[in-house]
Amino acid sequence: MTRARLTQLRDALESAGWNIASESENGDLFSPEEERIVWALSTRNTAGARTLVFYLSDHLGRRTQHLADLSHVETQTGTHFHFSRINSEQWRRTVHDIVSALQQH
Repeated sequence: MTRARLTQLRDALESAGWNIASESENGDLFSPEEERIVWALSTRNTAGARTLVFYLSDHLGRRTQHLADLSHVETQTGTHFHFSRINSEQWRRTVHDIVSALQQH
């Protein structure tokens, strides 16, 4: 379900006018490298680029390469958002809050 949450977030960002590129060597938006996924964002509506960094850790807090262990995302300004269940109201608010945070900075 983690891939589905990332897909929902990607779709929400694209709907808000963001272009997304992966900073991974293979260009895959969902491919972890060094326990994280980095998305480079750009848009015509705001000045400058944005970055989202997704961190992966297991249930004991150890770093991992498994996409299912995605725990939270951080904006370039240091704002953190934690992942919750895909069908929850909290997740819908989180997606909205991430998009809003990117547009404000």
